[in-house]
Amino acid sequence: MGLFSSENKESKGSPLFAGLLGTAAVGATPLGEYLADKHLAPETDRLSKEIASSTQEDALSIVEKLKDNLLDKRIRDIPIFVETNTGAGFTTAAKDYLPEKKEFFKAIDKGGYRVLDNTDRLDPLEAVKKTRKAGGFITAPAGTDIATIAHELGHASILNKNQGFRGTKLFDKMDMLGRYLQGSNRASRTAGLFALAGLATDSENDSKYLIPAVAAATQAPLIYEEAKASKEGLKALKNIIAKQPTTSELVEDTAKKLVSGEGGKITKEVYDLAKPMLRKALGTYGARSAGIIAAPLLAIAARSQFDKATRD
Repeated sequence: MGLFSSENKESKGSPLFAGLLGTAAVGATPLGEYLADKHLAPETDRLSKEIASSTQEDALSIVEKLKDNLLDKRIRDIPIFVETNTGAGFTTAAKDYLPEKKEFFKAIDKGGYRVLDNTDRLDPLEAVKKTRKAGGFITAPAGTDIATIAHELGHASILNKNQGFRGTKLFDKMDMLGRYLQGSNRASRTAGLFALAGLATDSENDSKYLIPAVAAATQAPLIYEEAKASKEGLKALKNIIAKQPTTSELVEDTAKKLVSGEGGKITKEVYDLAKPMLRKALGTYGARSAGIIAAPLLAIAARSQFDKATRD
């Protein structure tokens, strides 16, 4: 027998490696959440505050320009409610939409809803009419930066005509499922269930690959929609960048007007801050989705190692 054998030997699995992969499957989602919450979110908040401080004097005019760029005429009157107890977001609404009774009567007691684009409170009945007509509404805490509002208006563009599959109820439901699974304390449980399914499926059963495929399917519409909203929002922001003045025009008053976004315009510097901010905001969703999808893949790899090590 020669020193080297040409015989093909089947690789043996490693119980230790299987254990390491199993541990990684359990930790994939918490790691993704840690990356999103501790690294991406703080930087997003920093950029948000910088943008807000640069545009606060003319934010309402900027929002109106963004609406003109992003929304069809029929939905341009979509209400943007100034909520203090919730983050910025976009919500679709059916033709028979009604707010919660408690919330509705609370608004009546306060003289109406606070809205971003009007100093007067919006009559609750008028708010319902506008929401139904547009097909949704936006919430934004006081002081929300214009890049975030552009992003939410990018979401609202789903109500425009000719949106294809994106504009269907099925896509809306799939998007909502992805958001639900990423919700507080649910992402880890979701990933855990996918990981358990991967561990429970024999490594020689080709149907095991359906598990990560299902996991990916729950996240794909969400990631697509977030990316689409940011893309549309950035395009609208780019369209309202103020023309830079010449040297002779750059007097003190002109400079102040451009910095504040006077006339519904923004500076290129503000746009350059919005780009990384929205990328990092998308990254927070991507990190959580990656954790959910990685969990079953690592679990399948762990089961494969275990099966090889225990095979006779």
